[in-house]
Amino acid sequence: MRNEIYIGWDIGGAHLKSCVINRKKIECSVNLCELWKTKEARYIIHQIIKKYTQQGVVNNVITMSGEMCDIFNNRDQGVKEILNYFRKFVNTYVYTQSNGIISITQNKKLQNIASANWHVIAKFMSKKLTNAIVIDLGSTTTDFILIKNSKVINKRLDDFSGLSSQELLYIGCLRTPPYIFERSLRINKKNVQIIPENFSSLADVYRIIKKLPKSLYYSSTCDDKDKDIKACMVRFARNFGLDYKGIHHNFLLSAAKKISNLHSTILNKVIDYHVEKNFLSNKNVKIIGLGIGEEIIKDLCIKNSREYLDLPTIIGERMSRTKLSPHHIAPAYFLATMLRAERIREQS
Repeated sequence: MRNEIYIGWDIGGAHLKSCVINRKKIECSVNLCELWKTKEARYIIHQIIKKYTQQGVVNNVITMSGEMCDIFNNRDQGVKEILNYFRKFVNTYVYTQSNGIISITQNKKLQNIASANWHVIAKFMSKKLTNAIVIDLGSTTTDFILIKNSKVINKRLDDFSGLSSQELLYIGCLRTPPYIFERSLRINKKNVQIIPENFSSLADVYRIIKKLPKSLYYSSTCDDKDKDIKACMVRFARNFGLDYKGIHHNFLLSAAKKISNLHSTILNKVIDYHVEKNFLSNKNVKIIGLGIGEEIIKDLCIKNSREYLDLPTIIGERMSRTKLSPHHIAPAYFLATMLRAERIREQS
């Protein structure tokens, strides 16, 4: 019997994420693929599939959020275009909110596919947890998945309803600009203005305060230059009208910490909102962190005495915090895992 390989895909507007389960080996990758600037997505996908086709039978399963990219006329067109990247491959499946994983040839309802990557997490984690708020803090957005009595209770049907229900926060920890929270900061008893221009990003902020390893800074930089801490300082300084020099180091470090605290405050308010609305108290709900900002969620919970669980603990697998791992690209990993489990059940 030939080796069965499972590839979970999460196609975003800026990044193309894949998780490969090949026998007992798991390989995670993120390719920078900004759909509004490049048409390389199809090429990258085909190259990855070609690599594994040489090792066995490849089974693809897809979710996405890239359909909202403004290169497409509308989201329906975006879903169709992204699915077309995979049409030539047999054994290809897509995740739908209403029917779970189905063959790519069966799908009729495009709205069931659009921005359904959060629902993949909900589907997987509701089988593992009783009462929990799962927070997927990614490069651009934050998803809040609500599980009560082992059932998903989110009201979200799409991005619009997700934003209004506070189940989707359009703030991530890589691509979001640092002026998103406040236009001025109180530093050394002075109000310091932040220039609302995309000179730097939260990835630079978290690199400066050493909360983001360079290996996990997978988004593009605002000036297309390096991702070491000095380069991040140079970019961040521009948001204060400065050309970076050593004498600015302490000021920029203080500013980065202030911005990080503002980010944590917003995240904590959203958690409080969902706890008060849906759960009896902090004591009967667990917080689970996923995504590239998983460490930010963990630190926030420790600071606010919330009960925290991470994915390695839940599923009993070791995962790296400094190298790209399944908990950093959870929808892709969960999809590959779920498809593999389905195939094993069918064959048994």
